[in-house]
Amino acid sequence: MTERERIGWIGVGRMGYPMAERLLKAGHSVAIWNRTKSKADPLAKLGGLVKESCSELGDVDVLFTIVSEGKDLEEVYFGERGALNGRAKPKLCVDCSSISVDDSSRIRSRLAEHGVEFVAAPVSGNAHVIRAGKLSAVLSVPEDAAKAVIPLIEVFAPKGVSYVGEGELARIC
Repeated sequence: MTERERIGWIGVGRMGYPMAERLLKAGHSVAIWNRTKSKADPLAKLGGLVKESCSELGDVDVLFTIVSEGKDLEEVYFGERGALNGRAKPKLCVDCSSISVDDSSRIRSRLAEHGVEFVAAPVSGNAHVIRAGKLSAVLSVPEDAAKAVIPLIEVFAPKGVSYVGEGELARIC
């Protein structure tokens, strides 16, 4: 991926905010949605494009998510105003959440039905670790997709991105 890729971000809580912030500070253009819009608004000062609905993020090349649990991830992807219910669909969905293997597998299958590649990319750390540049991530996806997104993930996880294979292996690691 290049800096010209269109990036979307869903979830700017304790972890998501500093992760999206690092992408913006690195010069990437990032469209952002958060359930509580006021939490995303400060990222607009850094160039973030705060959206009113997840469905406005369907036209991005890479859509990052970091939410609380599997049902929340399903809602932001497939819900009434979900990212896959707009005019376009993202090429890649990269999920940094800590969700179950079963939820991840089910979501991967549903995204595949829409022709969207799913990258499981859970991260290890906390907001202090992110700000210190010490966050790490584990990826599982077909290798071509991993190669495409690793440079973007390294922006917020410079400590290391480990590719572990396909399927849900990242959730197990």
